[in-house]
Amino acid sequence: MTTRSSYPAKSVPPRALALSVASLAVPVVAALAFPGSLGELGVMLWLLALVPAFLLAYYRGWWGVTLACGVGMAVLALTQSVAGILGRQIQEGPLFFAVVVIYIGIALGIGWLTDRLSVATGRKQIEEIRLRLVKALETMQLGVTITDTNRKIIFSNPAEARNHGYTVGELVGKNVGIFAPSGKLKPLEKEELKALSSWKRESINVRKDGSTFPVQLTSDVVLSASGDPIGIVTTCEDITERKERQKQLERATRELRKSHGDLQATQMRLIEAEKLESVGRLAAGVAHEVKNPLMVILTGVKILTQHLQDGSGDIRVLLDDMTDAVARADAVICGLLDFARPHDFELVPEDLNTIVEQSLSLVKHEMDKSHVTLAKELAPDLPKVNLNAFKIQQVLINLFTNAVHAMPEGGELTVRSYSRPVRQLASNPNSVERENLLTSESDVILEVDDTGTGIPEDKLAKIFDPFFTTKPTGKGTGLGLSVSWQIVEMHGASIEFKNRDEGGVTVTIIFRSDAGE
Repeated sequence: MTTRSSYPAKSVPPRALALSVASLAVPVVAALAFPGSLGELGVMLWLLALVPAFLLAYYRGWWGVTLACGVGMAVLALTQSVAGILGRQIQEGPLFFAVVVIYIGIALGIGWLTDRLSVATGRKQIEEIRLRLVKALETMQLGVTITDTNRKIIFSNPAEARNHGYTVGELVGKNVGIFAPSGKLKPLEKEELKALSSWKRESINVRKDGSTFPVQLTSDVVLSASGDPIGIVTTCEDITERKERQKQLERATRELRKSHGDLQATQMRLIEAEKLESVGRLAAGVAHEVKNPLMVILTGVKILTQHLQDGSGDIRVLLDDMTDAVARADAVICGLLDFARPHDFELVPEDLNTIVEQSLSLVKHEMDKSHVTLAKELAPDLPKVNLNAFKIQQVLINLFTNAVHAMPEGGELTVRSYSRPVRQLASNPNSVERENLLTSESDVILEVDDTGTGIPEDKLAKIFDPFFTTKPTGKGTGLGLSVSWQIVEMHGASIEFKNRDEGGVTVTIIFRSDAGE
């Protein structure tokens, strides 16, 4: 039997209620006012009592039919009772009871038919709504999966199936764990589902072919009328492009930071270059001012030497020492003037040993102040190398100065130069030994050893980075080695730093000799 809940009840409008009351009142008043005189008209008036049944059945379903029948029977019974009290005889007795039977039958028929029609209409509306929802889900570009509380897939839209390489038919009935990497999907108990209600996360899903892709998942728990979880709706968005854009943005950010660092480094080099130029101009001025008094002193020493008598041996030795000292000072002054003079970057064949000697003379005072002894192992008759003497002198002064600073308590600085022939593998690749063959070219190597503190192994890879320095704050800019590395690269040479086993650092610069000269 159909229950009241099978039909969606509607509220009864006031006009329908008024019409129902009037339909019941008309036959009652007519029967009491004109007993026995209405004939068939009275029967027709009693048929008006069917109106409430129609109306209430339409608005309230079976409940409305029951109410209409009950009220109708009560009104008929009340009419008979009132007629008896008034001493009136309603002559349409048999017709009256026939009307009652017909009334009840028609009312029940109306109620059943209305309820059936209403249920069918309701089901049709529900089905139309369901079809619209399914169609909407199927047209979504976002993947949607509906599972029961046991994680079995009961619905999947085409986007979800397509993203994972399946058809919809292959997914329905499967466990949703097929989307997750092995062992990554944790089942949730009903109490956990009730507590979660909804949650979002980024994850990795697996396609049918085993490949993986990043996804953004949003899950919502579906609750029954009693509040118990009955299913889970999960949307799945493929975020591969978003992740790739994030990586591109991170790369661009790193490149921007690197460019910014390079720009800062260039700016600092320009500042240092400007400072060096200013120092160079100042040094040139000072050198000229000092050179003139030195010439006066040297001239005086020569005149005194000429006027000495043969018996003044000690004085002659003293004057010779003064002459040597003035000559050394003049050499330093000439070196400063040459260092301060602007130079174009031009490579010409140079003697590397000569540049080493000039550079050492410019740092001799620094070495003496730090109690650093010098050991020179310069090979004679080195092949000439295409160099820019000024730039290489700048590199060597930086290396010598760094070595002296690494020996604050004193030590030994060793400068070594030598050449070696360039070797290459035998041209015959099938040679058993593939012996090295000598070529007509040779490498010219300069090594600078110190007995200082060395460089931490984890810092060796960073020493050529701009602004990197192991010196305390205010003791170095971190640009010297970076500039030196660039100068060496400009010469087509190589430079390497290596910690010595006995302490200190060995710097090796390898030049290719000028074989054409």
